[in-house]
Amino acid sequence: MTNYSDKLKNIRGFSSDFISLGVFSFRNAIVSYFTSFLDDELDGNYIDSSSNHININYLNSYIETIIHFHHFFEISLKSILENINIIYIYDIKEFEEVNFLHSIISNSIDKDTLLKKSKNFKTISLEKTLERLNKLKNLNSDLAKLLNELNIENNTINQLIHLRNEISHRGIHYLEINDFDDLIGSKIIPSAYKLISHSFPESTKEIWKHGNLQIKFEPIEAIIDHYKKNSKPNYHTLKIIKSLGKSAYSFPYFENNYGNKKIAFENSKDFNFSSETKECPVCGNLSLKFYEIGMSVRNKTFAECNNCSLFIDDIETFKKITFLN
Repeated sequence: MTNYSDKLKNIRGFSSDFISLGVFSFRNAIVSYFTSFLDDELDGNYIDSSSNHININYLNSYIETIIHFHHFFEISLKSILENINIIYIYDIKEFEEVNFLHSIISNSIDKDTLLKKSKNFKTISLEKTLERLNKLKNLNSDLAKLLNELNIENNTINQLIHLRNEISHRGIHYLEINDFDDLIGSKIIPSAYKLISHSFPESTKEIWKHGNLQIKFEPIEAIIDHYKKNSKPNYHTLKIIKSLGKSAYSFPYFENNYGNKKIAFENSKDFNFSSETKECPVCGNLSLKFYEIGMSVRNKTFAECNNCSLFIDDIETFKKITFLN
């Protein structure tokens, strides 16, 4: 049987900018988080039980966000250890590994041999990485200063580890969306945003950052600022920011997830339709349509961009955020 471990390639061999695959995990985590909003009236993708509704789309976003952020922090924090000394990222258990690490200390191993041999040894977990960083920062004032600047909090990382383990090893527990927003928006994203700017070169922004938007709006910073300015977050506002973020990261690779829902409304008996079109704040096209749907109980107004998939069902909050009149 083919041993595919022998076929592994090292991403650093292609470009010095590619420090690790963590940059992709950051992007995937952010994109997943920006899709983690609930459309109560327009989204039927939930599991119905006698006691509650579990939104399938939300659960998928929840799982992807936690797993990718966990991977990002593990890889990025290991790189900090590696910059001190590569020895610190390995799990030393066997004599062969001790010999290998000794060869690193004595500089008797060349780079190519190091890259080849390192595939055979296990590196430490995120939990162990955090433990070693905490021990080393007591001996290294520069490391202590860096961890403080990056806002690396033990409690936050440990909670992330716990949630990831619940997903990977148990698979039955999850956070409700408001608790999820509070953890990710107030703790995880601020730290991760600083960490990716520190750990990865400017050139990698083309991987993890969205393209230029029509308006001056940075959805990641908007999430961070909202939690900084509000002791009690407005979850409706967060939903709009996430919707803008979702479209920003879809641009220019658009997907329209709401077309079928709009058609369903148009075919309904209680439908009274009117619309106006404005310039989309994300893609800049004259394609943002405002719809008013007259339902039997109350009217429902929402906006949808036919070009970049931006979808908003809280128009007043949307206008305040984007200054769209």
